[in-house]
Amino acid sequence: MTSSTHPSKEVIQKLIQLINKNLLTSAVDKAKALIKDYPNTFILWNILGVANNGLGQSLEASKAFKRVIELNPNFPEGFNNLAIILKEEGKLEQALELSKKAVLLKPKSYIFHTNIGLIYQQQGFTIKLSSFIASHFY
Repeated sequence: MTSSTHPSKEVIQKLIQLINKNLLTSAVDKAKALIKDYPNTFILWNILGVANNGLGQSLEASKAFKRVIELNPNFPEGFNNLAIILKEEGKLEQALELSKKAVLLKPKSYIFHTNIGLIYQQQGFTIKLSSFIASHFY
């Protein structure tokens, strides 16, 4: 264990660069190694989840995003990222609940609002979708 409680910003940036370069396996390996030293750093878990999801490892990604939410329940991206996976798995009610939490934490995020709309659309609730949009944007 290191003396600091979190890795440096430079280390985090290097991990993000790996994802941006689509070097997802390397990002997973490095994130896992860092998590051994910094198990309570939510952003490492988020990066691990994003990389695993990009590799099609949705179970591992889900576990990572759940850990993000445990460590920082005020980080809306953790809720949103898990919601996306649940939506892809057809678990629409759970996805909707998590997406709404993301919107509550970051109400001006059009991405989070869009995800809710896509879930409603997948459920076939176009009336709910239009009322949701009207209540949040007008």
